[in-house]
Amino acid sequence: MKDENYPTVKVVNRHLDGLIPYARNARTHSKAQVAAIAASLCEFGWTAPVLLDGQSGILAGHGRVSAARLIVETGRAIPHWPDPALVPTIDLGHLTATQRRAYVLTDNRLAEMAGWDSELLALELADLQSAAFDMDLTGFSALEVIDLTKALGPIPLMDGIFTPEPETEAIPAAGTMIVIGQYRAPVSRAAYLAWQDALRQEVGLEKPLILAEIKRRLRIPEPGEGEAA
Repeated sequence: MKDENYPTVKVVNRHLDGLIPYARNARTHSKAQVAAIAASLCEFGWTAPVLLDGQSGILAGHGRVSAARLIVETGRAIPHWPDPALVPTIDLGHLTATQRRAYVLTDNRLAEMAGWDSELLALELADLQSAAFDMDLTGFSALEVIDLTKALGPIPLMDGIFTPEPETEAIPAAGTMIVIGQYRAPVSRAAYLAWQDALRQEVGLEKPLILAEIKRRLRIPEPGEGEAA
C-alpha cells in the first residue's frame, strides 16, 4: 500500500548539461581524483546516483558529474550504460532549503568518518593483486598497497625477479614480480614508477642513478665481477 506521506524514491536519467553544481560546495576534487573516478565509472559503471535539490542543482555527486564530463570529452564509454552524457539522479526536492544546504556538507563529512579494518583491508588488497586486478582502480597507491600487504608475509615470486637496465629503463613485462629489499609486488607501470620515487627519496638519488642503486640492492653483479684475476 502506497503511503502518500512519504516521497517516492525514483531514479531518473538526466543529461549532464542540465545539472547545476552547487555554487557554495566546500568539497574540492582535484584533476587526479576526477580522473580516478572516471576510471572507476569506466570499470564498474554507475553504482551511485547523483542527488539533486528539486531544481536540477547538485547536492551530492559533484565528483561523479565531473568524471562523467571527462569521459564524454575523452570519447570513452560507461559499461552497461546507453550514453555517458546521461547521469542517474534522485530528486531530494522534499527537503527544506536548510536541510539541502546541510546535506551537501553531511554527505561528504560522514564518509570521512569511516575507518578501515587494516587486517581485512590487507587481505582484500592481496586477493585483488593475486587476481591481477588493476590496483589503481581501488584508489590506493602502489606504495600504500605494498605497505598494507607486507605484514601478510612474503608474496611468492611468479616469473622471476625483474632487473632494470639503466641504459633502457625498461618496464618489466606483466607477470613478473618486482623485488627491492623487503618489498615485492606484481608489476604495473604505476607500481614500478612509485618504487623508483620511494627509493629516490630514501637514498637521495636522481635518474639515471636510481636504477643503478636498484641493481646494487638486488646484488646484481656487473659484467666480469667476481671473475678470477
